[in-house]
Amino acid sequence: DNSSLTPTPEGTPQATATPAVVTGSISGKITNGSGGNILAGQKVVLHTFSHDATTQQFSEVGSTETTLSADGTYSFKKVEMPATYAFYISVEFSGAVYESQAAFASDGQTDIDLPLTVYDTTTDASVLQIDQAHVLLDYSKPDVVQVVEFLIVSNPGTKSVVSTEKDGPVLNVPLPVGYSNLQFEQGSIGNPYIQTSDGFADVTSVA
Repeated sequence: DNSSLTPTPEGTPQATATPAVVTGSISGKITNGSGGNILAGQKVVLHTFSHDATTQQFSEVGSTETTLSADGTYSFKKVEMPATYAFYISVEFSGAVYESQAAFASDGQTDIDLPLTVYDTTTDASVLQIDQAHVLLDYSKPDVVQVVEFLIVSNPGTKSVVSTEKDGPVLNVPLPVGYSNLQFEQGSIGNPYIQTSDGFADVTSVA
């Protein structure tokens, strides 16, 4: 006998359960690739980004900090991990900033390992070497020569090369006298390059 049941009026909103917020931990170990020590108490920053599937763009949600333990490990607990989130860590060490690879949250994932290798630093840029150098000359425009330079620079040493001054040049690139319309495939003068008397320089440390 179902006569005692009260029907739900048509159009009445039905109660829905709020999805539980998935939380987990992000941890890892910081290693000194130069063979030196990692100082306990070193600051580690966790950066969190949200991915918009419609625009395929990432926007920063926030950041939080913790410190290294004596064995070089760190851990962030109770981190919200919706499936649209991505994470990476950064560490400033010996005058240079290092960033880990990005890790993406996935349904049901509760633990993410983000290791990172840092290096002692040197201001001796002579250790850098050019692995590839391509120079293309375009004479298609009258009285103008368009020069395209493609360089791959590596650091075979065990220390990151940094500038002798804050935001100073690390790698200097001279250009022909009288050049104009300087352009870069990525970046610009001011970020991360600076103008010099005979060309430009990159201020980014080379690990």
